[in-house]
Amino acid sequence: MRFLITLDGSELSESVLNTIGELATAAKAEIHLLTVGHVPHDAGRGKRETTDVLVKLPLMGSFPFDSPRPGYFPRVEDVPVETREQAIARKEHELDDYLLDKATRFQGLAVKRAVTLSDSPADVIIEYAREHAIDVIAMATHGRSGLSRAVQGSVASEVMQSGVAPVLLVRPGGHRTGH
Repeated sequence: MRFLITLDGSELSESVLNTIGELATAAKAEIHLLTVGHVPHDAGRGKRETTDVLVKLPLMGSFPFDSPRPGYFPRVEDVPVETREQAIARKEHELDDYLLDKATRFQGLAVKRAVTLSDSPADVIIEYAREHAIDVIAMATHGRSGLSRAVQGSVASEVMQSGVAPVLLVRPGGHRTGH
């Protein structure tokens, strides 16, 4: 049996760990930990002063005092602090470290970790479950209903509606529901 646990770094998402730990141990199941992080769109940007290029500003006086030419200021420009690829690799490494820490709760069971960066977590979860023949998907839900769920959407709802596998939902406060 294979359990897929989806985590997003929040206490709420981690509320499924104890529940699934008990079930997985009893079933001697394989655990798949999956986290879907957002793609860092503004990654790798920073600012620096370019002291070799001075800009005349229409200010009175000779501020800054340490300027080589009174009335001129160093230009501040955006520069890459790290490449986009480096920022993505760093984020993936941080998320994998997070999953590695959570995997320690499942001593004696086979645990696989997967990190994906995407702006569509439900699609990633559904595809992962298909590719790895997952038997049960365990995830937390914020417990929204009605209009707030319709307006804000729900990753849990999308995963349930896909029918890819049964979904065990843990609501705030530890209440379980199966769909």
